[in-house]
Amino acid sequence: MILEARDRVGGRVLSQSVADGIAIDQGGQFIGPPREGPWLMDELCRALAVERFPTHEAGDKLVVVAGRRRRYRGLAPSRPLHAALDLVHAKNKVERLARGIPLGAPWRAERAGSLDEQTYAQWIDRNVRTRQSRALLRMATETLYAANPDQLSLLHALAYVRSTGRGHLTFLARVARGHQQEQIQGGAQAVPIKLAARLEGRIALGAAVRRIEVQRSGVTLSGPDVSVTCRRAVIALPPVVASRLDYVPSLPPVRDRLARDFRGGSVITASLVYQAPFWRARGLSGYAASTDGAVRGVLDVSPPDPPCGILQAFVVADTARSLSLLSADQRRTAILEALARLFGEPARSPELYFEKDWSADEWTRGCYHGLGAPRAWVDGGPALRAPVGPLHWACSEAATWGLGTMEGAVDSGRRAAREVAAALNLRPVP
Repeated sequence: MILEARDRVGGRVLSQSVADGIAIDQGGQFIGPPREGPWLMDELCRALAVERFPTHEAGDKLVVVAGRRRRYRGLAPSRPLHAALDLVHAKNKVERLARGIPLGAPWRAERAGSLDEQTYAQWIDRNVRTRQSRALLRMATETLYAANPDQLSLLHALAYVRSTGRGHLTFLARVARGHQQEQIQGGAQAVPIKLAARLEGRIALGAAVRRIEVQRSGVTLSGPDVSVTCRRAVIALPPVVASRLDYVPSLPPVRDRLARDFRGGSVITASLVYQAPFWRARGLSGYAASTDGAVRGVLDVSPPDPPCGILQAFVVADTARSLSLLSADQRRTAILEALARLFGEPARSPELYFEKDWSADEWTRGCYHGLGAPRAWVDGGPALRAPVGPLHWACSEAATWGLGTMEGAVDSGRRAAREVAAALNLRPVP
């Protein structure tokens, strides 16, 4: 039996239909092949007969640093040359460090303690020489982690890179052969919706669990509208949400601390639908990044042969927290102003506008994933996965592959299912 607090399936995956067969994603959205190991989302999409399409990337990219707008090709601007070389040097350092992190077990890394005690911001300040390169790396960090570099430990930053496979920072920023390579036809929520169809009658929506009591006879999960008793339970919630439930007996202190040490990132996604992808006629790919204004990152997420053009804008970190205090009209104005500075006045007038503040979502409380604060991995990393009696944990924070992604959610779910099957002497889960 699956107890779902929301009135829908999908969790941090949420799609909104805008036309027949066309949807925008407000949560988990992109999939790409890991650099090593199985591609779990590919396997799942094939099993469910879910189609995908490549994310658009043809054309020039845009970047704004300190008010200066540039067009460029490749992974990063190549001018000025000294700043470009500095950025490449820093990227190579990050990747060398990331390759030394044990996959799925950052706390076992050599010098894990010293890596986890310092923030990523401290490492950037010590290892990146030029002002522009520091600004670009901080901007990339905000976009990729939905956090400021001083909110996460260096070990967390490296573990996130390592979880892509072989530890390539560029994988996280790439479209083709990278993290944003593909999207799911009809929206990413098509995957959990199709999975739910196979479990008809075994999913209860609007069934918020508030209390979990472990007894000799089993586990009782209860809330205002539900009460279920079972032999074992999988809690598929991010740490910051799982900690808000009432556990009897209380969880071990190390498990309680995970809510503090792995708080969710701050992100508002804004999806803008236009009559056509007007930026392409100007030779632009729709891929943009900015150190200024409300928006840090933008991607063209239009479907193939588009009857419309769709931009996805990411408001993250401190900016997301600031904008969340404004009215909906004020947020929209700030986001459209940022897009107009990037793409011109046509960006100010979308046909449709959708927005989602994940920090304000009661059952998520932050995206893309829980951020490892200093000392979080060394002090509490193993507790993310370790069962507590008959209680098992599944969330993308507890993944081996793809921390904070749909890939990681599948990996974590399979691992929890194998634990339960082994404990109950059931047929092994592949």
